[in-house]
Amino acid sequence: MVITILAQFERLVKSITTFFIIMNTFGLKIIGMKDFIKWLIDEMEKRGWSNSDLSRRAEVVPSNISLVINGHQKPGHEFCIKIARAFGYPPERVLREAGLLPPAPSEDDPEFRELVEIARNLTTQERKNALEYLLWRYKLQTERATRRKTSESEEDQ
Repeated sequence: MVITILAQFERLVKSITTFFIIMNTFGLKIIGMKDFIKWLIDEMEKRGWSNSDLSRRAEVVPSNISLVINGHQKPGHEFCIKIARAFGYPPERVLREAGLLPPAPSEDDPEFRELVEIARNLTTQERKNALEYLLWRYKLQTERATRRKTSESEEDQ
């Protein structure tokens, strides 16, 4: 039963992830970098935090915070997850703000409803395991797409 549920869950996430990888491969961002920078600065200002404060709380090297805020570096998955912890937000919120996840699916989407129903029927530990696996798969697919994009751009030169 659990294996069947995980297989269904994986199939759904794979289709969502594939869509997002295609978007990234063609350089189509769901949200612009400037939007993420503004969001990040606004969140820091709400809390009265400096770059150093965020760096310390997120356990991120201060230069990485500066690079992202100055638009010289795109936020990565690990960066966003650490920022989410520092702000007390679910990781998906920051990943969406950074454009690393597609917009949340509509509740009218039948696959989304199925995914939610499957998740509801899992134990807490099964949900944690499924999430860990899905994050691993997503990161793996994103890295592959990045490598493909890099090799294609090198071939063009």
